Amino acid sequence: MCECEKNGKNSRWKNSRHQGVLEEMRRGRQGSARGNCQTRPSSNLILLCKDDITNLNRFVLQREHEKTGRSIVTAVINDGLLDGIVEGQNLVIFGYDARPTLFEKAAHLLVKLTFHQCFAEGNKRTAWEACRVLLGLNEIGIYYNSATVVEICKPIAQLCDKIKDLDELNEELDCKIREVTDWIKKNAFRIPRLPMLNTMLRAPPVNSPTDEPRS
Repeated sequence: MCECEKNGKNSRWKNSRHQGVLEEMRRGRQGSARGNCQTRPSSNLILLCKDDITNLNRFVLQREHEKTGRSIVTAVINDGLLDGIVEGQNLVIFGYDARPTLFEKAAHLLVKLTFHQCFAEGNKRTAWEACRVLLGLNEIGIYYNSATVVEICKPIAQLCDKIKDLDELNEELDCKIREVTDWIKKNAFRIPRLPMLNTMLRAPPVNSPTDEPRS
């Protein structure tokens, strides 16, 4: 049994609102990825829609507001890019799924949401939550600690300042997606479909930092 399970009701991931987010998504009714609050199936996978990701952004910022008391701006500042990222989970090239595995789709969300900064605030945290929730909805958990998540996300967010050539930038983003895919594979584990709470399980290694990544 992991540490979070031992902690019982004291675990911060046993949060009723966070559980509610997943319960709403987990119903999995079919619908368009655009302008629909439900997830949609892709083959045997449950993917996130645009409203799912927007709701996750509201969730992480509301959680910060409750902790710090500062006013939070929850707004999409690049609607078109967010649409593209959502549709990118099902990217098809010459009739083939460009990201056929769950791990590749999760890595796509993490890298692209971190890089493109579609929200006014909380982009890296939203990217990580989207990655983790996508895995959870498909019965995959992930071992991680906050320091590692920051190490992954921070260089991605800074790529635009370091690389000006568009072709080179796209190649670097593809490289980052492959790297994150490999990292997810190495740290993933199967979780039961029920109870719902387990899909948001956080199981950091022993003696690892437990503070949440900041964006």
